[in-house]
Amino acid sequence: MSESEPGKRRLTRSPNYPSIDLARAIDRVRSLYSSERQHAMPALQAVRHWGYSSLNSPGGGQLAALTRFGLLDDEGSKDERKVRVTDLAVKILEHPDPEEREAATRSAALLPSVHRDMWNKYGPALPSEDNLRWFLTRERGFSQNGATDFIREYRATIDFANLNDQLPETAAARAETPEIGSEPGSATDRPSASQDPSPPVTNAPIASGAPSGQVPPISFPLASGKLVSVTGLSDLTESDWAQFIAVLTALKPSLVPSPGEARDTARQG
Repeated sequence: MSESEPGKRRLTRSPNYPSIDLARAIDRVRSLYSSERQHAMPALQAVRHWGYSSLNSPGGGQLAALTRFGLLDDEGSKDERKVRVTDLAVKILEHPDPEEREAATRSAALLPSVHRDMWNKYGPALPSEDNLRWFLTRERGFSQNGATDFIREYRATIDFANLNDQLPETAAARAETPEIGSEPGSATDRPSASQDPSPPVTNAPIASGAPSGQVPPISFPLASGKLVSVTGLSDLTESDWAQFIAVLTALKPSLVPSPGEARDTARQG
């Protein structure tokens, strides 16, 4: 029976999302870091640390999940594919300051693009599971099973990262944030910084307004209180992302002072 014949059911493939929640992903990267530190390792060797013998196993999906959470860097393909534990993962695992660890954990929770979409739409105030499933299957192309699995993973990740422990004002303000797929409203529709001299700062990315037809910038409040804004992060290819990271790396000397420069600046101050 061909796919076009009556009675043939077309399979629905859900959008990519982490196959495991953030808590399990951190446990997985902890075992890799314990054995390999931040040295590059073949992808197959990584899943063998978890007891799998092949990338065509749940281990392959878990590697992808760690990459989506920013806990692993992934380069190469097929037999040349290698992974490496990221600085973000080390910060989550080892930073001596609990607030820094929590800020890094919150950042990792919202790195998967589908997580950012959900957070920008609902924030910490998620609707019922039936409501979420309807949205995911009707508007985001999830299968029924995929939607159920994703909701479970997303809720667990948000809970683990304490992202549901936000101020009520945050959820209220998010009601004016454009929904997924809609054109963002004018920035003049929302209070400006001058109207609110002391807005609450959270560790979660905040989608702000942008001109019609453009992707709104995403701002990342850092633990130090600084706010980093990035635009144009929609629908990037692997090549786009690699170039973006390379440019950031090249700019680092002009943005981040060396320890010696920092000490000199402190003395002068």
